[in-house]
Amino acid sequence: MFAFDCLVGPGGGPPPHRHLAEDELFFLYEGSIEFNAAEKTHAVSAGEAIFVPKGTTHSYRNVCEGNALMYTIYTPAGMEGWFREVFERVRPGEFDMAPPPADEAMIARMLDAGPRYNVEWVAE
Repeated sequence: MFAFDCLVGPGGGPPPHRHLAEDELFFLYEGSIEFNAAEKTHAVSAGEAIFVPKGTTHSYRNVCEGNALMYTIYTPAGMEGWFREVFERVRPGEFDMAPPPADEAMIARMLDAGPRYNVEWVAE
């Protein structure tokens, strides 16, 4: 498995996609996230979780004015390489900073790295 602590800024979240090799479990512990999975919309609030089986098209968006915090767990492991390629690491003492906006360069890295980690991007 691969697990990480995810900070999602207001309005943030990935475009529709599916993982061909991993199941995902999201546990929200601060804020609210609107998940779209298997063509259904789910409002998930702090203390709640959502499971997304591999192959399920999904996306999510932080619908709060503040940051949303959640644990994300992938089984089996493998997606950690995608995160290393796409995002910059948070340094000690920077945990309270706002996440960077998804600019064109970040989106290009996301799309480029996806196929190497069994991620298919789905047109909306």
